[in-house]
Amino acid sequence: MERRHFLKLTGSALLATSSILVSGCSAFGGLEVSSVNADTTALGDIEVLVVVENTASSSRDRELTTQVDVQSGDTYTQSEEITVPGESENSYRHTHDLALSESLSADSFDYSASVE
Repeated sequence: MERRHFLKLTGSALLATSSILVSGCSAFGGLEVSSVNADTTALGDIEVLVVVENTASSSRDRELTTQVDVQSGDTYTQSEEITVPGESENSYRHTHDLALSESLSADSFDYSASVE
């Protein structure tokens, strides 16, 4: 009996803590990256297309950062301040200008996007 009571209390405490963390997170931003795609251009650069969604009812400002990591090469980072109106989404395109030597072998790369 005591063990079940302890587990029930522990589970309730974890649920309460999780609720606080989630509500704190959504109050912080409302902005989230909903999709990220990348492709190489005709010149060998890499374009990263990002869709950012604002789930809050009011406009939000944050910094959007994209990063391209060319395997066996350099890492390229680009940032910009963005504003997304409430309850909508915007698309952003970052073109990463690769060094000529890497643009010839840019078919192997990783990419990411974040909003901070």
